[in-house]
Amino acid sequence: MKQLFTIGLVLLLPGFLTAQKLSDNFKVSRTSPYEVVDAGSKKYFGIGNDQSLAVKTRSGVVTLQKFDVGTKREVDRKVHADFPKYSKEQEILQVEGHLYYISEAFDKKTRTFTVSAREINPDDLSMGELTTLFTTDREVTAPPAALGAQPMFGFGFVGGNKFEVIPSFDGSKFLIRYRLKPLTRKDSESYDELGFYVFDNKLNKLWGKEQKMPYTEKEMNNLAYTVTSDGTAYMLALVRDSKQVELFTITANDFKTKPLDINKDLVFQKFDMVEDDKGNIACVAYYATGIEFKFGFGGGALVFNTNGIYYFKLTPSGEVADARDIEFDIDFINEYRTDREKDKNDQREKEGKAGIPDLKLLEFKVEKDGSVFILGERSYVRNEFYGPKQQTVYHFSNVVATKLNPDGTVRWMKKLPKNQAGTAGRGGMGVKYIRGKNGHYVLFLDNVKNANLKVAKAPEPHKDGAGGFLTAYMVDDETGEIDKHNILDVRDLQGVKLYQFNTTRIFDVSDNLFLLETYIKDKRDMMIKIELNEGS
Repeated sequence: MKQLFTIGLVLLLPGFLTAQKLSDNFKVSRTSPYEVVDAGSKKYFGIGNDQSLAVKTRSGVVTLQKFDVGTKREVDRKVHADFPKYSKEQEILQVEGHLYYISEAFDKKTRTFTVSAREINPDDLSMGELTTLFTTDREVTAPPAALGAQPMFGFGFVGGNKFEVIPSFDGSKFLIRYRLKPLTRKDSESYDELGFYVFDNKLNKLWGKEQKMPYTEKEMNNLAYTVTSDGTAYMLALVRDSKQVELFTITANDFKTKPLDINKDLVFQKFDMVEDDKGNIACVAYYATGIEFKFGFGGGALVFNTNGIYYFKLTPSGEVADARDIEFDIDFINEYRTDREKDKNDQREKEGKAGIPDLKLLEFKVEKDGSVFILGERSYVRNEFYGPKQQTVYHFSNVVATKLNPDGTVRWMKKLPKNQAGTAGRGGMGVKYIRGKNGHYVLFLDNVKNANLKVAKAPEPHKDGAGGFLTAYMVDDETGEIDKHNILDVRDLQGVKLYQFNTTRIFDVSDNLFLLETYIKDKRDMMIKIELNEGS
């Protein structure tokens, strides 16, 4: 009897210890299971009145699901299969009380695209009539990869939608931009022709045109696009020979270019740009002092060795203001690196080359007070030995969170340690960013061995598909103080095992309230409610 008791205690102990490791700051509950919707695209929105909406698309068929957050159940579902042939989702745009499903349809005979929108009614899950926004004159192609981008979906621009939808800061306008298929394959002879169409939030077209660029594809690299509340489109481009960043201003009847006073010795992968509430355009990018080639199994890869952050504002007249070159110091670069890596960085620092390799810009937010939040994640692909054989391995590593004051000075900069790797693309790796009431949440799946690990320690590697804890770093908006929380164990949530975890299926409904949809086998999904306790 004593032996049986001991064996039973040993069997129960791992689950008991796991439960003890979970944070008391989060209250986790779940819905009853419901029938799964198989779809390649799944997107989620808070729609007010304590309700949320899922929009799921597969082969031109759209399924809408509505959930009641309070009762934690699916309350309605409707399927819409009346889209034109060859329709593909481009974006679901939520602006100023409207929710639009934006799609494109390819005409094989004329080799042109028609871009359309349908409004989603969250009350009864109906969809409005198909509104044609515009039709292209020629075939459209995906934009080329940014300098240093990885050749895979989820890195850079490769594999993305052909039409990018960009809302203005105040949600009153949105821009749809695209690239026409070049007339020649020679970059030295081909001039990019880009489409710009601007609409208000009621789908009224303000203007639209296709603009030929002033430089060949070989001569320029497109860096960023935005639209302002007055309907003007802006673009940043790098002229390679002169190393000059230029501002392109595009309106219905005009196209202007202007060189910007930016350090020509820096290399930029991409910029993000957005209008602030004072009419300035805030711009940010990670920069390097050069692109490096790293040798490895089966060849090598270009490495963008990030040395810091470049930030500036463009005034309404196009002048550069509050420019900041925020260099990563060597101590920050060396955080959570091995002793060997630190020694190598210290040597590189003597040559001015130390940096954080493969850091990608994920989020750029201008807050209501004019301050700025920037989030980046280290992600890369390598051919290497993973287990017993050489494979293509996808890595998602440390996160860098930065807060700037309205004048561009640094309020705080933090590195959030994590270490994820897998062989099935992005899988369940990467992060989800959510702006909370008083801070910034970075959510990801972590190795259970890191459950009690302090932020100051380097984490154990997490293997994609091997279970783990849904973990959150909460960074205080004012102080930058970091709290780490283990929210739930995907191997056992109240007796249920969670499958096909993906950070894209996490979304916020209101301040400090998140939802996560997950698969639980037998053709069933489940919605999980994650709530930050009051006073936490």
